[in-house]
Amino acid sequence: MDCLITNGKQYIRLDSNGSPQTCGQVLAERFSEDKAKNIIKNLPKPLRKFHFNVQLVSEIAAQPKPIEEEKLPEDINGILAELDDYYEDYQRNPKYDNPYTYHGETALEKELSMNDIGIGNFFKMVIDCISDREKYIENMEYLIKEYDLKILDVRHFIRDEETKLGTVPMSRISYLLQYYERQRAICKRNRNCAKLFQYHVERFKNRKYMKVIDKIANSKYKYRRLSKEYLEDYAKGVTKERK
Repeated sequence: MDCLITNGKQYIRLDSNGSPQTCGQVLAERFSEDKAKNIIKNLPKPLRKFHFNVQLVSEIAAQPKPIEEEKLPEDINGILAELDDYYEDYQRNPKYDNPYTYHGETALEKELSMNDIGIGNFFKMVIDCISDREKYIENMEYLIKEYDLKILDVRHFIRDEETKLGTVPMSRISYLLQYYERQRAICKRNRNCAKLFQYHVERFKNRKYMKVIDKIANSKYKYRRLSKEYLEDYAKGVTKERK
């Protein structure tokens, strides 16, 4: 027999992803009793506090019409309107159904909760970040060029015939070169991510660009002449041939 999930005021329906959402009686979805009980058992945490339960459609239809409460005098409504905890219910508004849908905790709510920041300050921070994206891109370009020049200096120092390095000094210079190369790669990835939105602010509203950002962040170098495996073997002394 068909059942509805309700707490007497709100009802449950499933969205396109199969997730429970609150709604009015008109939009309420009918379920088999087993499915309704399973939905109740697995309700998202924010919805559990509303005390939903399973009711047969016939039971809901047979419920007596509630007696209309006597309206409060106009002067009482005026007094209540001045209170900080004033609710529309005190006005005896006949529209008891909540017209809104709870979609579960959003990414925005999680971010605010984790960083203990108010929504106003968060949006001000977003405005600052978006407004500075041109400067950020130029900063990354500057750092990339600086690392290019430092890398060039180190490479020149290594190949200079006057440079005589033992094992330990050469190792130190190699680590320095590796550090500059890695920092340059980070700046380049950061620049490329920012350039996605340089002239297209509307892209912030499209979640598909999250995948593009992941692709940039996880991009790998394509070896041109010497394979990664060859270089690893050479570093281990397995291969001594110099191609």
